[in-house]
Amino acid sequence: MSAISVMIAAGGTGGHLYPGIALAEELMSRGCKVSFAVKKKDLSEAILSDAKIDYDRVPAYPLARRTKYPFDLAVFAAVNVAGVVSALMLLSRRRPSVVVGMGAYVSFPVIVAARLSGIPALIHEQNSVPGLANKVLSAIVGKVALSFPDSARFFNSAKTVVTGNPVRGSLSSAERNPRKFDLDDDKITILIFGGSQGASKINSVALGALKHLGRMKSRIQFLHLAGEADYFRVKEGYAEAGFRAAVFPYLREMGSVYASADLAVCRAGATTVAELAVMGVPAIFVPYPLATADHQTKNAEAHIAAGFLSEIISENYLTPEILAAKMESFALAPSARASVSRSPSAASALADEVIALCGGGQ
Repeated sequence: MSAISVMIAAGGTGGHLYPGIALAEELMSRGCKVSFAVKKKDLSEAILSDAKIDYDRVPAYPLARRTKYPFDLAVFAAVNVAGVVSALMLLSRRRPSVVVGMGAYVSFPVIVAARLSGIPALIHEQNSVPGLANKVLSAIVGKVALSFPDSARFFNSAKTVVTGNPVRGSLSSAERNPRKFDLDDDKITILIFGGSQGASKINSVALGALKHLGRMKSRIQFLHLAGEADYFRVKEGYAEAGFRAAVFPYLREMGSVYASADLAVCRAGATTVAELAVMGVPAIFVPYPLATADHQTKNAEAHIAAGFLSEIISENYLTPEILAAKMESFALAPSARASVSRSPSAASALADEVIALCGGGQ
């Protein structure tokens, strides 16, 4: 049996990249060779370099769902034609057994090139409502892997399989350690974050909630990833209110962060939802209101429907008073974390589908 070689097209955002890395880790643990195709000047380059995973750059350009400008269409066509040509040369050099697209728009030229080269391909959809790239590419791939069962209605049912959304193995092996963040072991830790850039509205409402939580100072503490823009403002806000808090702009390694949290207040991106499920952390979701097709709300609803202990607050209704009341209610019922079961990692299931698609390396 020859070694299976897999090329993964991913990047653009952590929501597309990190599931790809989780899949790569699982495939490499099985002896597969893995490389990535990423957009030029993408954030993924530094992350993949740190993870010591090979990658190549491919030109790519997104197509807006609605555009009134012929120039956008012209640029999309020109850049992605160049991307397909670049990807064809890359496939000829790398000779992968199978190509996987993780939903980012860099998937478009790479999957098209795979089809032209006769290489089997699979796409993975992280969100409950698929992105435009995956909707288009689903017609030319052999398999469509889904994170949420309800997403099957957007695709040819003969091609779909529900695998869940892969998360990094380092998450599930992390142990609770609030002291790593200079926090107390015996207090309830509330994790607040909004992704790599933070979420200014959540940051502001969380700070406003502190004045309604005065009687809870001895029971709760905060681990807050505020983003670069709000870091100093948030840090000063906790200090002025007299709450124990560890504030960071961003933390790349989230395993110990989730493991040390008793409750999360966050957006509902697909990767965040999957990671909370694997780590068994209950959440107050504040879906990003401008997400395409309101997919973050649908992600959160699917998470709750699956039996995970969480709530949804629309950003339009998020106030300091409401958030404080939710936090206090949770803090007075600290057994809530223990009642949340963990979701199994999807990396193994997705890796099975990738390997099966290329005939198991035969």
